[in-house]
Amino acid sequence: MAFSMVSPIRLGVFAVKTSSRISNLTSIKNMKRVSANSRRGLSVRAIATSSDNDDLKEAGLTLLRVATGVLMIHNGFDKLADPEGFAKFVVEPYLGLPGLPATYLAAYVELICSVTFIIGFFTRPSALALCGTMGGALVFHLNKTGLEGFPFGVVEAHQYAFEAAALYAAIFLFFAMAGGGKYSLDTVIGDDSDE
Repeated sequence: MAFSMVSPIRLGVFAVKTSSRISNLTSIKNMKRVSANSRRGLSVRAIATSSDNDDLKEAGLTLLRVATGVLMIHNGFDKLADPEGFAKFVVEPYLGLPGLPATYLAAYVELICSVTFIIGFFTRPSALALCGTMGGALVFHLNKTGLEGFPFGVVEAHQYAFEAAALYAAIFLFFAMAGGGKYSLDTVIGDDSDE
């Protein structure tokens, strides 16, 4: 039987009724995918189940969590490399906070919470604390350079000064709300409220 001669709807119904390999078809969306692939001459072998898609989504979120945490660690080391300079030229003039205490607090949050964030341990509070330090970075950059014509301005450095801090803050805010996910220590020990 040539698949190109069969209508997409008939093919979907035919596949559901006759194929044991595609018994997991439960939605019109999957039937359309089967018929589209068949029309292109692709064989219909297996269709990803929702659990396969969930595993892929969880793996992607884990990769995002680990990569973001690894990239964040150096920010803490940068502050500890010259805490007096950071306090004098960043914290005090742009944030209006007591320089050295705020610098050390931010540095240790970025070091310790990055590690706990990476392994998914106390993910939500770690992400919230890291979002706080990135909130401070956003305030600093916006006070120093302004919006720079955001969202349509073309700037000399080819990126807004606040861009990295805004992306970090958004990612940390996401994980503060969503938790560490399936592949986190929180889930293993049963400490994530949505698992």
